[in-house]
Amino acid sequence: MKFIIFLIAVLLMAPSTSSATTSELTDALTGKSIIYEYSGCRSYHVKFDSSGFSYQYLTAAKPEKWWGPFPYNETTKENGEYIVTWFEKEYGNYITLVINFQ
Repeated sequence: MKFIIFLIAVLLMAPSTSSATTSELTDALTGKSIIYEYSGCRSYHVKFDSSGFSYQYLTAAKPEKWWGPFPYNETTKENGEYIVTWFEKEYGNYITLVINFQ
């Protein structure tokens, strides 16, 4: 009986292999730039390069100003989404950006 309880506990704690949660670090966006707009009319121009992640807040008071570069991590998921994270130390902001080109 103890063995069965132990076996069930081990199986419950085993890592999931679901494709929806599988991801890996990548640098596929390096050298790319993207312009996007939120439904609330805020728009951004972002670029990824070896020095870091930079962006322009196009609908702000100074749309020509570049913020960054910030060190960033980029993860790609099996479903084609990219998850980009960075920390803006000067402002205390930790940002996560999900990109889906489909």
